Order: sequence, then C-alpha cells, then structure tokens
Amino acid sequence: MNSTTLLAFLYAIPENVQSAAFKKLATQLKCQPVNWEAVQDKLDAIFREHPKLQEICTRCQTQLETKTSEALLALLPSQEVLNQYQPASPVARSGLPGLPDNKETTEITNTAVAILESEHPAEMAKKLLLPLSDIPKSPQPVGNK
Repeated sequence: MNSTTLLAFLYAIPENVQSAAFKKLATQLKCQPVNWEAVQDKLDAIFREHPKLQEICTRCQTQLETKTSEALLALLPSQEVLNQYQPASPVARSGLPGLPDNKETTEITNTAVAILESEHPAEMAKKLLLPLSDIPKSPQPVGNK
C-alpha cells in the first residue's frame, strides 16, 4: 500500500456510491497520513462493501504504476483548486518529525481527503483529477468516463 494505491482508489470510486467508510478513510488520512497499513485496512473494508471496486482499482493502479512522480503530480489539482473545494487548511505533512518530505504523497493525500469528505466522492474525483487518458502513454483510459 502506498500513495499510488490511494490515487488508484480515487479513480475507481463509482458513481452514486456514498459510504461512511469513505469518511473514516479521510479521517485516517488526516490523523495518520502515512500509516499505510491502517489505510489498507480501511480500503479492505470498502472493498468488502463494494466488491467490484477492487477490480477497477487494480486496473487503475496498473496504469498509475507506469507513471513518474511528475506525471502523477500532473493528475492532481493545484492547491488553489483544492482550496476551492476544501477551504479549511490542507492536511500538511511535510516537515513533520519522522515523515519524509514527499510531495507526491502529500498532494495525493490532500486530494484524497477532499474527495472522500465530499457528499459525492465520484463527482468530486471527476472535478479534481485529470483523466488518466490525458497523460501520454496511458494504455487504457479508465478515469472520467
């Protein structure tokens, strides 16, 4: 489990699915942003509730794993755009003791919190994430369909 898995999950969220587990995952990300084991536990609970979601997530993750850090960051909204949807302070992680200063993880986590806390996560993901097909060398467009 890593930030790329989390990003794949955001792309995989189906329309009209609202789950209390999404809010729990957002809370987990805000409280312990790089505790990937705990994040994976929350994702596993969501996959049990929505079994087809795991298959879609795996396809998205396969595409994302071929991207460089720069390409992954290009999929994410700017901080200004993110602030429009989540005006409260972002979940800043850089500079905290014991945590690496990893822009990719920070930006993906901030975006995940904004999406997962929204009333309509799939719609918010479409608003905030650049479609996978807009990044060169993406074998199969999955997002934004």
